[in-house]
Amino acid sequence: MISFLKKEVPDLDEDDIKILKKAKITGNSFLNFTKNDLVNLAKLEAGPAVAISTLIQEINDSMFYISLISVIWITSLKNIF
Repeated sequence: MISFLKKEVPDLDEDDIKILKKAKITGNSFLNFTKNDLVNLAKLEAGPAVAISTLIQEINDSMFYISLISVIWITSLKNIF
């Protein structure tokens, strides 16, 4: 996750990375974090927390869109066969 964040949020500095490692935020739990969680629980500064929470929202929106397209596609296949 850390290498992904470094690539997607290039403004993160080593202090931010250390905070995230210390908080042990990984995998599925990462996708559930909000800006407030990142500030209050992980103790990130507001700037990095906003950048990361925006990325999390974009990922979650993409996953929802992919799921929706899959459902539509499967439904249309059922109607064909």
